[in-house]
Amino acid sequence: MRSLGCSLIAAGLPIILLSLVSFERVVEIVRSLDATRVFAVSLILLGASILVKHRIRTAIMLVGAVLLALSVIASAYSVETVKVIGPSQNLSIGEIHVYPEDFKNGSLNVRFDIGQTVIELPRKPVNLTVKGGIGEVRIIVPQEVRVEFSGNVGLGKIEGLKEVENGEIVSHVRVQLGIGEIRFIRLKNKINLR
Repeated sequence: MRSLGCSLIAAGLPIILLSLVSFERVVEIVRSLDATRVFAVSLILLGASILVKHRIRTAIMLVGAVLLALSVIASAYSVETVKVIGPSQNLSIGEIHVYPEDFKNGSLNVRFDIGQTVIELPRKPVNLTVKGGIGEVRIIVPQEVRVEFSGNVGLGKIEGLKEVENGEIVSHVRVQLGIGEIRFIRLKNKINLR
């Protein structure tokens, strides 16, 4: 156990020193990394370290720990905002904003792993499905629209559902979220939030 602690300290010190010396350059390098692939390689290395002898194990664990730290940093810097194109949108980490005109055929599927999703429902009947891992889903509902909601949050809360239970136009909304918050916001006027 002492060896692992020393290895982690040895892995962390160069990263800290490098970031203090040239923070901007480190940010550029980290942003260019594909966090998902680096994370997968780090897990492979950490898993492989269990199978090898002691001296090689320390070196492999050191490299795996450095890659793991870089993947976490890279994922924090690779947040993006996307505009929805087509009937579905998938995003790993970042922000999705859906405008009323994005509901071309009356239905839309949105999937994200970590992030924030803001959806402005149109003033017409639509079917919306959102599946997310960790984050916040905000659904902005026009005054004329009533939401028929199904879904859940594993750990978190759902707010504003009572405010959107009335209206002449019916939209079906299904949201499944692992951790976070689903928030319905009633739009009081007839202007989009852009």
